Parts: sequence; structure tokens; C-alpha cells
Amino acid sequence: MNKNYKITFFMLLMVTMLAINATYADMPITTTQSINTPGKYYLANNITVSDADAIIITCANVIIDGKGFTIKGNNNMMIKGIYVYDSSIVDNITIKNVKISNFGRGIHIQNARNITIVNNTIISNNVHGIELANSNNNTVINNTMNSNKDYGIRISYSDNNTVINNNISSNQEEGIYVTNSEFNLITNNTVSSNLGLGISLLASNNNTFANNSITLNGYDGIRYFNSHYNTFTNNNISVNNRDIYGLGGIVAMSSKGNSFTNNTIHSNGKYGIYYKNTEDESLTNNKISSNFNYDVWMEDSKNIAIVNNTMNSSTENIYLENTQNITIIGNSLNEGITISELDGSYLFYYNTHTIVNNTANGKTIYYYKNNNTGKVTEDAGQVILANCSNMIVENLDISDVYTGLLVIYSSNCSVKNNNISSNQGIAIYNYYSENNTITNNILNSNRLESIYIRESNNTIITNNTVCLNSEEGIHLRNSNNSIIMCNNASLNDDEQGIRLDSSHNNTIRNNIVNSNQEEGIYLTSSDNNTIENNIAFLNGDEVIHLINSNNNKIRNNIVCLGKEEGIYLENSNNNTITNNTVNSNQEEGIQLLNSNNNAIYLNKFNNSNNVYVENSNLNYWNTTKENGGGNYWATPNGTGFSETHVDLDKDGFCDEIFNISLDNIDYLPISGKKVEPTPEPQPEPTYNRNNNNKKLDASPSIESSSLRRTVSNSNVVYGSSFDKQLAKELKENIHSDDTEIDGDTIIVGGPIANRIANVYNDRFSIPVTNDNPGENRGIIQVISIPSGSSTIVQSYKLIYIAGSDRLGTEAALKYFETLTELPTEPIVVEWVDGGFRVVE
Repeated sequence: MNKNYKITFFMLLMVTMLAINATYADMPITTTQSINTPGKYYLANNITVSDADAIIITCANVIIDGKGFTIKGNNNMMIKGIYVYDSSIVDNITIKNVKISNFGRGIHIQNARNITIVNNTIISNNVHGIELANSNNNTVINNTMNSNKDYGIRISYSDNNTVINNNISSNQEEGIYVTNSEFNLITNNTVSSNLGLGISLLASNNNTFANNSITLNGYDGIRYFNSHYNTFTNNNISVNNRDIYGLGGIVAMSSKGNSFTNNTIHSNGKYGIYYKNTEDESLTNNKISSNFNYDVWMEDSKNIAIVNNTMNSSTENIYLENTQNITIIGNSLNEGITISELDGSYLFYYNTHTIVNNTANGKTIYYYKNNNTGKVTEDAGQVILANCSNMIVENLDISDVYTGLLVIYSSNCSVKNNNISSNQGIAIYNYYSENNTITNNILNSNRLESIYIRESNNTIITNNTVCLNSEEGIHLRNSNNSIIMCNNASLNDDEQGIRLDSSHNNTIRNNIVNSNQEEGIYLTSSDNNTIENNIAFLNGDEVIHLINSNNNKIRNNIVCLGKEEGIYLENSNNNTITNNTVNSNQEEGIQLLNSNNNAIYLNKFNNSNNVYVENSNLNYWNTTKENGGGNYWATPNGTGFSETHVDLDKDGFCDEIFNISLDNIDYLPISGKKVEPTPEPQPEPTYNRNNNNKKLDASPSIESSSLRRTVSNSNVVYGSSFDKQLAKELKENIHSDDTEIDGDTIIVGGPIANRIANVYNDRFSIPVTNDNPGENRGIIQVISIPSGSSTIVQSYKLIYIAGSDRLGTEAALKYFETLTELPTEPIVVEWVDGGFRVVE
């Protein structure tokens, strides 16, 4: 009995083992197949299908080994290469070593768990490479998912999955797309060159992204929307946003609680990181560099911590717009921090932040908020004043940041004696701030404006050097009742020297506005401003240009050598333009377009084409005789209206009116043509040989009696008010430069300010320019004008005393007073320490 029992037991065991072996023996797949029995399967050959899923798995405990063979579809979007699905949960399946292409979805896992997808090549499918839908606890490892039409891998409503060591590249939309999924780990993947986003999250929380290389994607490297408490660690997010529709390396929208730690975010288009409508996020210990526009941009966001990051880009590091309670601590920056708002007047966007222990180019960034008094420490690398008053900012040397000094909602502050130059943006930005003074600063070679005053009134801007900037030297927008005085706003590369936008009741006085790429002084939609006593020359467009600007006063300016018009009024009415010297502009001296009721008189025009009026009605080109009449109209070749029309009644005005155009008539053009009187018989003079008492009109400071006689017998002509004062040091009776030369003449001042100097400058052996003879240097030269000249009737001496600047002219004149006789060769004199010396 016992023996039979043992035999029976042995037979049953053998049958069971045979049954198990039969069930789990490797089974070949040679064509499309539906697997509903657990077991090990392998591809025995390549399989091509046209109208159905290639392999369907509806049971648990299945292994498919592709053995390197290919399953290929016909690009039908509705079919799948391998489809794992059952109405109940499918468990414990491995898919490995398969090449899958040209299906809708290469591998589609739905209602499954504990699936392993490993070492497969899934390319050129018409929708996704791999899709996990309603599937948890799966592993996708060491696969290649390239060139699929939509996503490399899509994870939807699926949790606790691991995606590791995959190459997900060159897909036509996203590389990895995660929606409504949580607690997934995505690590050590290469996500590269996808035409859309590298990684996209939608409504997905508590996922971890670590050690991924996310590069060269067409839109953003990572974008998440309505996704919270995700962690991004040790990823390389670089060279993304090669397409105009992307934003940059990382884009975070309408999300909270996400963190970025120890990532490299490098060379992305537009933004390194872009936050919008986010809160409670953190950015810690990241290296962020060389992004195209901004390293970090935050918009409509709050409670974000930026701690211990290194940022190094050629534009802005951190830009805050409409943000609150941002913490910025311990960051090493090169371009600094900008705080702004989109539409204005919310103080809490500026004074609710914590900004401490940050550096810009190794120097401290100082952020002052709600301070009533104080002086900024002089080692500053950048300064931000938010809601402060009575602050002193002086003796700073700030360069190579984006905005050197940011003054916001701050009043009665003094900014003086600083050098804020060579910055990537604006040197001084004054926003919603009143009654501040900006004086004696050097603000050169900034990529945007030197001084930008916006929504701010009663600002005093004096004695600043604002040169060689890429945009405006001084720019006022929506700012009123300010004074811009005694500044040098020159050589600005792409915009104007001084610009006013929608700014009223300002004064622009005694500035030098020279050689700017566009206009010298430009007003648009700005009324009731005064532009006076400025020297504006050699500007690339119009020297003074008004657009849609009314009731302004332009007076006593020197406006010359512009590459276009000297003064241009466009859609501008009721302006008054008086006592300006407008010389040698390449197009018209003055042009009016659609401009009416302007008063233009007592100006000196000397241009090849003095005036052009288009689509303009009545303008007034003269006042009364008693008040000086009209304008002086000359040309460089002596054929101007004032030079060619006689004044027979000797009232100082041409006998004919100057008809410029319909409704534009100078009824009293100032005469410049001299009428020789008919000589009357005179008795023979009686000479007293002993009478040497004729009074000389020459300064007693002139040492040589011979030179005093020369000065007394010469006309002395000046151009500017400064040159007039110097001329009076030579003799009492002097003349402005509208005088015609009819004898020996001393010309005081150079060709920019003095019309006579401008006519004869090139005849001298050393013509005077801004650069010649040089800074603080002047020159004394003498030439003879031979008989037969177009402007004189006999041989006269022209004595030229002029410099490259005011001090140069003064030095030359002071030395001239010490001469014993007129020089035969040019003498160069330099102003030094309150005196002069001859330059050998």
C-alpha cells in the first residue's frame, strides 16, 4: 500500500511538472497575436501589420522578448505595437528588446501595474512612443523613444512609476508628458532635441525629476502648469527654446511648492527660469548662466525663495514684476536685480522683499526699504531704494550690472558724484519718485539709458556726463516740472541725447547735445517745455525734433551740423522758436509738417536749404519791427534771402517779404546785404602831423601798442554768448556773426557757434574741430583774404582765435593779449590750472 502510494505521488508530481513546463515554455510569436495566457514569449521574426494592434496582452505574468526583431505598422494612428489592457488590473509584465515603429502608439499600457519596459527601441510612431494610462508602479528603463509624432512618453493618471536611463529625443512634440499623475520618479534620462517641450507637467504633484539631461528642445526644457510640490534636482537644463514659441529653460505657471536644487540652467533662449502666478517655490544652489534674456523672471508671484545660486549672464539675472515677499539671499550675481511692475502704483511690489547678502561682480547689492534717512555704503555693486526718503547716494563706482541705481517710490534723495558706467541696461532708473536731485555723475557707455525718469516729477538733473550709451542719454516719460541743465548728453549710439515722452513743463537748458545717433533733443506728446541755451550739433537725425508736442519754447540754442533737419516740427502747434542759430544742417534748417500757429522769429538760419513747409497752415515768421522783426536767412555760399535782398530804407529789414509758402511768410526778414551809399563831396582834409591822440578801442590788457592798434582797427565778431564775453575782453565795440566782413576781422569762437568761423574755417591751415587742436586747447591763426573774394572787395586779414572747447578758446585769447605782433604761423595754446601755456 505504501509502495503504491509513493508510485502514485511520483506520477502526479511528474504530470504537474510537465504541465508547468508546458505552460511556461518559451513560445514564439511570428505574426499578430493576442496573449491571454501567462508565459514567456519571444519574437521569432520581424512582424509588419497594417490594420490591427500587433500584440495585445490581457493577462498577468507575461514576458515578451523581442530578440532585436522589429514590429512595424503602417502609420495608422489607431493601432498599437504592443497593447497591455484589461478591464481589471493587469500585473507583472515585462516587455524587452523590441523595435517598434510606425504605429499610433508604440507601447500602450492601460489599467496595469508592475510592468517593466526595458531595452526597447520605439521610434517614428504616429502618436506616442510609450503611453502609461491609469497604470501604477511601472518601470520604464533603458529605452530609446525617438522621432515619434507627439510624445516620447506620456504618463496620464498614473502614479509611482519610474522612468530611468532612457533616451527620449527628436520627438515632434514633448519628450516626456506627465498629466494628473503623482509620485513618479524620472531620473537619468536624456531628453534632447524634441521639437516641443523637453518635459511637460499638467496638474501633476509630488513627482521627482533628478539627474536628467534636458537639452536642445525647441520650446522649453521643463514646463509645468497647475502642478505642485514637485522636486527638480541635479538636472542639466541647457540650450532649450530654439523656437519662437518657447520661453526658456524652465517655465512655471499657476503652481506652488515646487523646488529646484543643484541644477545647471544654461544657455536657454529668453529665460533661464520663468515664473508666472506661482507661490511658495524655492530655487537653491543652482548654477544659472548665459541665458538669452533673463536668468530668473518672476511675474505675479509671491513667497518665492532664491537662495545661494550663482548667476552669470550678459543680461538680467533676477527680474521681479508684480511680485511680493520674494526672498533673495546669498546669491552671487553679475547683472544684479531688477524690480518692476506692469501698470503702476502698487508700493507692495517693491518694499515687501527680503534682499540680503547678495553680490554683483563681487560687490554688495544694497536694498533699502522704508528708510527715512541714510547714506549708501560706498562699496556698493548695485543699489535699490524702495519707499525711501532723504537718502544720499554718492561716490559710488558701479559697472557691469543691469541697472546701477534703482530709485522707486522714493523722494528728496541726492545722487551725486557717482560713476555708474558700462552697465548692461540703465545707469539710474527713477520711478514714481519725487523731488530727487541727480548731479555731477559720470554715466557713460550703458546699453540703455543713462538716466531714465518715469512717472516722476520735480527731478533736478544737472552737470552729468551722459555719453556713449546705446539708447538715450536722458529720458523722461510721463514726468513733469523737472530741470535738465548743464549736462553733456553726447555720442549716444542708437537713440537721442535728451528725450521727453508725454512729459510737460520741463526745462532743458545749457546742455551740450552732440553727435547722437538719432535726434539731439526729441519731444513726443510733450507740452509747455522750455528748450534754451543748448548747443546741439552733429546729431544723426534732426537736431531738435518735436512730434505731437505743443506750446513749447525753443530759444537761444545753437543748432547745427545735423545730418537731417536742424529743427523739425511734426504735428506740433503753438510753439515759439526764437533767437536760435541754425547752421550747416544737411537738409533744411527748419521743417514743418502738419504744424500750425507756431511763432518762428529772430533766428539765424545759414543752411543750403533753410526752410521747408508741408501740409501746414498759418505760422508766424516775424514779430514787429520794434521787437526785432523776422529771421536772418543766409546760405553758406552767400545766396540766402537776407544776403541777396536789399534794405534801401536802412531799417534793418529786407525791403521784400520772404514768401516761404501759402500762409507762411516772413514779412520782416532781417537784412544782411549792405547798400553802398552815394558818396557826397567832402572838403580836402587838413592833417595835423602832430595829432597822435586818436582814442584806440582796444583793451589795456593787450601789452603791445602795435597789437592794440590792430585790434582797434579790426572788427571783432563772436557767435555764442560765451564767446561774446571773451570778445569784450579785446575791445568795446564788437559784432555778432551776422555782420558782413568788410575789413580786418578777429573771429572769436569756432565753426559751430560762429557763422563767420564756419564759412572760413577750412581756409586756415589748421581747421578747428571738437578734436583739433584738442581738449582745453585753442589756436591763433592769421590769413589774408585776397582781393576778388566773393564776399569782400579788397585784401583783409582774418585773425582766428578759437578752440575745441570753451577753455581752449579762452586760453588762446588770453595768450593773444600777450603777443607783440601777429603770428606768421599757427600757435596752439592749452588751458592749465587757471592759466595757459603754449603747446610746442
